[in-house]
Amino acid sequence: MVRPAGFGFTTLYPLESKQMTTCMTMEERAISVLNRTWLNIGYDTLQCWADEKGKEVEQITISRASVVDSVTACGFVGGYPETYGGDKEACQWLQGLTEKELKALYKKAFKFARYGL
Repeated sequence: MVRPAGFGFTTLYPLESKQMTTCMTMEERAISVLNRTWLNIGYDTLQCWADEKGKEVEQITISRASVVDSVTACGFVGGYPETYGGDKEACQWLQGLTEKELKALYKKAFKFARYGL
């Protein structure tokens, strides 16, 4: 499981029902989509960094900016937030945000300075 470097297990859970999405704001749903996307692509991202540096994946931590870049790149190129995030409506809402709004949302979604295993 990919989590913030130096912290215990993450407490992110996938949306389990439509009832859950109705009690969350769109911003909360979007943050959940971003976090679940990172949980799905994070290990592979860290493995790429480890391979590039010639280290084991457990020894690698990456910056928040790298996490945001990875989630953003896969989101707008490969559509992964829709696949892994499980909330198509929140993904569409995300795509309508300005760059400034996205930046603020990413700060809320990815609160830690470094991420690793």
